[in-house]
Amino acid sequence: GPVDQQPGFQRSPAFKQAAACPNIHFLGVQPYEKVPQYLASFDACMLPYKRNEINAANYPLKVNEYLASGKLVVSTDFCQDLEDLKEVVTLAYDVEGFEAALDHVLTSPASQKVERAREIARNNSWVAKARQMISCIESRLAILDGQPS
Repeated sequence: GPVDQQPGFQRSPAFKQAAACPNIHFLGVQPYEKVPQYLASFDACMLPYKRNEINAANYPLKVNEYLASGKLVVSTDFCQDLEDLKEVVTLAYDVEGFEAALDHVLTSPASQKVERAREIARNNSWVAKARQMISCIESRLAILDGQPS
């Protein structure tokens, strides 16, 4: 994202330390169409969000992209919605747990989790959500019209 383009961040010790790592790349904002290409090169996907009030109220839409890619996902437990995805997202509760979880997913075969992850992503697609909303609306309209649903 754009944070790596901010001069203050580029001068920070955290940026300099991360930029010195051979497997960390700051690419800036990329077109949405390139996301699958980048995901294909990942060994695993991470959601290392801080646990705070703002993040707790946000659903990370990118988790669906990660799951659809068939990549294993490690996340902090920053929002309650991730608890529903524990079968395909490895949650970590502290820094040491995050490191251990990442090591674990990198050394474990993806196995049947991959197909289940893709199924969950399909069920969370915009099309699937729109169908669910239409079904709810139609059901409510039928009730208002006095027809059992």
